[in-house]
Amino acid sequence: MHPPYKPNARLYAALWLVGCLGFTFPSWAQTPRVGAQTPPALPRFIPPPSLAPLVRAVRATVVSIRAENRDGTRSLGSGLVVSKQGEVLTNAHVVSKALHIRVRLSNGEEYSAQPVGQDGGLDLALLQLGGGVGGGLAEAYWGDSDVLEIGDWVVAIGQPFGLEATVTHGLVSARERVLGIGPLDDFIQISAPINPGNSGGPLFNMKAEVVGLTTARIDAAQGISFAVPINFVREILPRLQADERIEAGWLGAVLKEAKHSLWAMDVYQSSPAALAGLLPGDEILSVGGKPVESYFRLLRRIALLPPGSKVALSVRRQGELLELSAQLSARPAANKVLHSIQGSMQVPQLAVVLSDVPVEMLKKLKLKGGALVTSLSSPQEKNPFHIGDILLEMDNRPFADTRELGELLAKHKKASLKLLLLRNDKRLSLTAHFR
Repeated sequence: MHPPYKPNARLYAALWLVGCLGFTFPSWAQTPRVGAQTPPALPRFIPPPSLAPLVRAVRATVVSIRAENRDGTRSLGSGLVVSKQGEVLTNAHVVSKALHIRVRLSNGEEYSAQPVGQDGGLDLALLQLGGGVGGGLAEAYWGDSDVLEIGDWVVAIGQPFGLEATVTHGLVSARERVLGIGPLDDFIQISAPINPGNSGGPLFNMKAEVVGLTTARIDAAQGISFAVPINFVREILPRLQADERIEAGWLGAVLKEAKHSLWAMDVYQSSPAALAGLLPGDEILSVGGKPVESYFRLLRRIALLPPGSKVALSVRRQGELLELSAQLSARPAANKVLHSIQGSMQVPQLAVVLSDVPVEMLKKLKLKGGALVTSLSSPQEKNPFHIGDILLEMDNRPFADTRELGELLAKHKKASLKLLLLRNDKRLSLTAHFR
C-alpha cells in the first residue's frame, strides 16, 4: 500500500528553476499556438515605455485658469503659454464674461491676467499675465497639425472639474470633423477624455509639440472629444496679439470634392469668385500657389485671410489651364447669400436651396441630370442634407434639373418623400419630411 501523496517543495522549486533558465518542453507537451507567428513590420515605430518624460517636458507650459464672471459665477479652464513674456492662449468662452482672471502656473505661482484679444466665433482668446512675470516662462513648441494621422498618439493636459495638471491620452480618431459651428469648422477628433475645465488646454504629439487646443465635447457620448488644429491657431495668433477684429475672407463659390478633385459647383452673383471669372464646372487646382488637398483645408485657407486679400486661383476649364485672381470680401449675411446663387431655387419645405448641376460636372460624374444642394436654411445638425449633395431621383423618378424637380414637388401631396442622392461619390436613399 502506497503512502499518501504529499506535495514536494523541492520538485516545485526545480520546475520553477527550469522555467527561469528558458528550458523548452517538447512540442508535444506545449500548448498549440494560435494566430500569426511573426508580427507585422512597423518601420520607425518604437512603443514608448511611459509618457512620464513627455509630461515632465511640457508640464510647465500648461496653466490653470479661474475667472470670476460679472454675474457672480465662476469659469474654469486651461491654457497654454506661448511666449516667455506671459502670453497665454485659451478658449474665449472661458474668459468672455470675466471680471477678474487668475492664472496658476504648474509650479504653483499665480498671476492676474488681462485679455489681449479674443473672438467668440472662433472661441479663441489671448491673455497677458501681469504682476511680476519676468520673461522666464517656459513656452510651448509648435507642431504641424496638418501631418497628424488617424491613429497617432496624443496627450491632453488641463484641469477637468478643477483638478489641476490632469493628464489624459488617446488617439487621433478622425480629422476635419465638421460640428456645424461656423465657416472655420475643422476639428481633430480624439479619444482622450476631455471634460469641463479642459477647455483651452493643449494637445501634444509624441514629440512634445503642441498640435491642438482642446475645445469641445459631445455631452451624450463617451470617449469623443475635439481639438482645434494648432496650424489654424497659429494663423489667427498675430491678429489676436494686435486685438484685431477677426473677419473671415469669402470667395463666394459652392465647392465639392468629387473623383479626388475639387470643383466649383456654383458661383454667387457679384461675388469675388464671379468677378475673378470662376465658372461652374471649373476644376480648382491650387489657391495662393498651394495645391488644393481637400475642401475643408481650402475653406480654412480662404477663411483665414482677411477681407481685401488677393488670392491666385489655378483652374482647369475644359482641359485648358487658367490663372485667375480674386479679391476676397467679408462674408455677407446668410439671408443675402441664400438669394444670390445663380439660377437657384429655394425649397423651404426641405430647408435647402438648389441649383442646376454644371454641365461639366454632369459629364465628369456620368450623370444625366439632378439638382445641387448649394445652401441650407436650417442648422446643419438638424438638416439631413449636406451642401454639395446632388439630388438624382424623387419617389423613384429621375429629373433633369431644378425646373423638373419643382414640377414634381408641386404635384407631391404627401408629408414625406423618398430621394436618391449622390454624396461623396456614394448613392444614398433618404426619406425627407416636409416642414
